[in-house]
Amino acid sequence: MKVMKLALLGTAALVAVSVSARADELADLKAQIEALQADVSALQAAPSVPAGYQLLTVSDAERIVAPGLEVRDSMGQAKTATTIGILPTADVPASTVIQWSGSVRAAIAYSDVEHSPYIGLDYDSLHLKARGRLDVTGTTDTAVGEVGASISMYADFDNNLAAGGTGFTSNSAGVMMDYAWGWWKMTPELTFAGGYNGSLATIGMGLRKVNDAYISRGVSTVDGGDFTQMRVSYASGPIGLAVAIEHTDEGDNQATPALTGSDSAFGFAAEATYAGDMFNAEIAGYIRDADADLAWYTGPLAGDHTQSQVGIGLGANLSDMFNVSVAGSIGNNVFYRSPTTAFAYATLADGWEVSAAVIATLSDSISAELGAGFSSYEEQGSAEEADEMTIAGGVYWSPVSQLKMGVQASWNSYDFSGVGGIPNADVDVTKAAFVTWWNF
Repeated sequence: MKVMKLALLGTAALVAVSVSARADELADLKAQIEALQADVSALQAAPSVPAGYQLLTVSDAERIVAPGLEVRDSMGQAKTATTIGILPTADVPASTVIQWSGSVRAAIAYSDVEHSPYIGLDYDSLHLKARGRLDVTGTTDTAVGEVGASISMYADFDNNLAAGGTGFTSNSAGVMMDYAWGWWKMTPELTFAGGYNGSLATIGMGLRKVNDAYISRGVSTVDGGDFTQMRVSYASGPIGLAVAIEHTDEGDNQATPALTGSDSAFGFAAEATYAGDMFNAEIAGYIRDADADLAWYTGPLAGDHTQSQVGIGLGANLSDMFNVSVAGSIGNNVFYRSPTTAFAYATLADGWEVSAAVIATLSDSISAELGAGFSSYEEQGSAEEADEMTIAGGVYWSPVSQLKMGVQASWNSYDFSGVGGIPNADVDVTKAAFVTWWNF
């Protein structure tokens, strides 16, 4: 009996110790949970974005198409860009979106130039070329409408013969600005913009839609050039209208706007567009000073002249796979220059040009393009005439948006009559390249 009592007392003592230990463990666990809850509350109370903002996101989003930059060359660039979205608190009523992207491209480029026997200067070349590019765009919704700016910088790396053929130039590259453009959407329909960009008179259809990274589209593209400018545009539904003042002589930055008898070279351009679901159309033109006072030029058009051109473009989406477009223009005192450096020819001439292109999306990763154009220019007061035929195209593969590669080629045939006292001169230029773009 005594033994039984001792066993019961021992068991009771053991149970008491166990309960006491478990109570201590529960107290410790409760303390740890309370500490964890305190940490979570502190993290929730801490700001996740800079002071004054309630939301900041970083994502890969569709590239912003800035108003006025629709016709800039973008082949090889990814369709998306790294995007920072900032939503401020109520006392800061502006939301901002910043996009940046870049690309590096490399190409093996071949060129062959064949002249008529009368000239006798034939040559070919093979190069390995590269370019680095950086694009940044920012937009802000302000109390007076959207305000934005977009810049694009690039640098080319290419070993070329130095002047006089005395050796190769350095492979270091200086950075250049492709465009610098800002805009203010005063209303949903009315936009004021300015900076450095392509002329408003450029028609972004026809042969211009064919990528020319390392080939030539020739002069058959209706291209008004790149200039500093200010423009006002209006868009309502499918209809768009725009006017611009363009400074077409960057080396003579004067403010005298006279079109004749001055060196100011101010120009005026206008554009009307229609953009439908299936069809689109554009008509645009310019009038500007054309200064032919070149040190080497002594032709009949030396001096200041009024230059003008009007162009038209038509495009259609035949299906999800095919887009076709045509473009053409007629110009007076247009500054014409042969793209071949072996037989440089530049003058002010009257002429016309026409081109067409087909862009095919063959699959999600494969695309192709083909274009052709013809131009004819004749200098006033002389027998000098230049005709050009161009065929250009390419096939590209893009398995992901960060990578694109493909082949492109062009053939340009020039027929010069009376240039430099030469009765007839023919030049054929063939170019081909294998190109790869790496995007981020």
